[in-house]
Amino acid sequence: MIETPIPVDPIPVSSQLHADDAFVSLTVSTAEAMNPTRRNTMEDRYVIHAPGTWNAPDPDMAYLAVYDGHGGRDMVDFLEHGMAYHVAQELTDQTDDAPITTRLERAFLMADIHSKHAGITTSGATVAVCLVQRDPSTPQKLRIFTANAGDSRIVLGHDGEATRLTLDHRVDDPKEIARIQKAGGFIFKGRVMGVLAVTRSLGDHIFKTFVIAHPAVRELDLQLESGSVEPSFLIIACDGLYDVMTDKEAVDLVRNFAGEREDAAQFLVQQALRRGTTDNVTAIVAWLE
Repeated sequence: MIETPIPVDPIPVSSQLHADDAFVSLTVSTAEAMNPTRRNTMEDRYVIHAPGTWNAPDPDMAYLAVYDGHGGRDMVDFLEHGMAYHVAQELTDQTDDAPITTRLERAFLMADIHSKHAGITTSGATVAVCLVQRDPSTPQKLRIFTANAGDSRIVLGHDGEATRLTLDHRVDDPKEIARIQKAGGFIFKGRVMGVLAVTRSLGDHIFKTFVIAHPAVRELDLQLESGSVEPSFLIIACDGLYDVMTDKEAVDLVRNFAGEREDAAQFLVQQALRRGTTDNVTAIVAWLE
């Protein structure tokens, strides 16, 4: 199959994420670019669902995610619809009273299992998913739920500070190295079994004994201050961005675009390319209001 070439310049998208009966209102900008000097395919993908537009039981919950594929596009193509589907399924399940973070863990594992049943064996993807909902009892409070497997990252910019909401699963983590070795695997030349640079992902089923799909999860309550000078926002991006800038640098770049919100993600992607990232770059910036 011959893939359509991806433009070198970042592709910007800006939109208002809201629904008529929902309280959450997010201004979202996105951008993606294939690295013109290091990559000949584009295996990143982002997915955004406004409140009330997907199958989550809470009509006031937004879904934002970045999938960074490797070994072909099969896994990200599966996740484009499959990941949000499994998250919605788990959120709808009424057989127990599990917290949302536990339901996100289950969704990751179910999506991973179903991808294997779909015949995906060698392709994989790192995944970062963020759910945002407003507390119905406190309009100025947002509840943020994050889950990730791999090194795609979610960072919160709030009061001028950067807070990482995810955990990188890479071969420089001693706990991950110990887990892999206990399972009978090894790290060779900075890669799991000499092949994969990440220690967790969805897909990659030929390495599943070592490269697991179980995500890191987090829940955060965020109080928004009316009239605050400093904007609050989320950056959801693949490692192509964070390989060449710190969390704080990314947050500061976005803060400089507070007046031009529709261009924030595109600016981040352009900066990553200029700084010499060796990977493709995809980013979502969601302004919290």
